[in-house]
Amino acid sequence: MLSGALNAAVAAGHLGTNPCRGLRLPRWQRRETVFLTEAEFATLLNAVTGYWRPFVEFLVASGARWSKATALRPGDVDLDQGTVRIVRAWKVVDGGVKLGPPKSNNSVRTINVAGSVLDKLDCSGDWLFRNRAGDYVRA
Repeated sequence: MLSGALNAAVAAGHLGTNPCRGLRLPRWQRRETVFLTEAEFATLLNAVTGYWRPFVEFLVASGARWSKATALRPGDVDLDQGTVRIVRAWKVVDGGVKLGPPKSNNSVRTINVAGSVLDKLDCSGDWLFRNRAGDYVRA
């Protein structure tokens, strides 16, 4: 991007040469991301009250982002197959939140979640994860 801007400056006569010409950026090494170690996860679970424990376990087991996990409905869960369908997400719009499709088509997906995690979910309400008043979970 910088080289392209400097090329435009050369073409416009603002620079004699592009100082980026011939330079190569070092290769970036992608590293595996580790979200939580087992010890960190155990510490987190010990700090969470019983009501929120299934939600926290789901977040960690599924890797789902907050905006997608809190937008799940019971119908998105297939207990027999051990899957959860991610098809919507909360978005901040004009100072409020709005439910809609995820940002990208790749975000719409079916994920496998351990039965031991799914068995703890309450699939009886309008939302898979609810606050104590029965409404969707807000940040």
